[in-house]
Amino acid sequence: MGVLDSAGKIYFSNPVYFADAFNFLLYGGERVIDPGKLRELDTTEVTAINGGNAKANVQKTRDLLRMWGAMEDDNAVYVMLGLELQGLVHYAMPVRSALYDAIGYANQVSNIARSYRKDAKEKKEGKEEEADVTVENGTVKIKLTDAEFLSGLRKGDRLVPIVTAVVHLGDEPWDGPRSLLDMLDLPDERLRRFLNDYRLNLISPAEM
Repeated sequence: MGVLDSAGKIYFSNPVYFADAFNFLLYGGERVIDPGKLRELDTTEVTAINGGNAKANVQKTRDLLRMWGAMEDDNAVYVMLGLELQGLVHYAMPVRSALYDAIGYANQVSNIARSYRKDAKEKKEGKEEEADVTVENGTVKIKLTDAEFLSGLRKGDRLVPIVTAVVHLGDEPWDGPRSLLDMLDLPDERLRRFLNDYRLNLISPAEM
């Protein structure tokens, strides 16, 4: 990490400035995100990729990552906010940002599946009769269907949204790709509608 990146990390480690960046990006400057509702998360994320009989671990370290907890219609809402700081233009940033988010979502799926496997193991060790619906400590637990067991998620499970913002700290405007499609060589434009894009959430003060 360069000097400019390091200074930016120190600056945005302050939750007030971190919240300011996302309030600017997401809400046009309106102070929706309360710095006091931000909780710091581990910036190192690891996920396992299985292929055939092999398993490889992929590890990425973000610059800053926080969980934002808010209330909406008396319901708790959570969003993971990641901040990547670039003193220089990174010409592969759409791929890099997409990987950060993909690992974050993959870890959420793994954690949910792990909790269900733990419940199933405890029931088996306790030799309990497993009904389709049980109530434990006031919590309703539903037996997973075959499809739910395969994916590790119940049909109604939802993941925590992840928003990654890239802050370009350089003096010059960002001249790199701003989406995954910008990076692709597309000799046949008919392919475009079948390709999933990944757009950068870019904050570049030099362009303001």
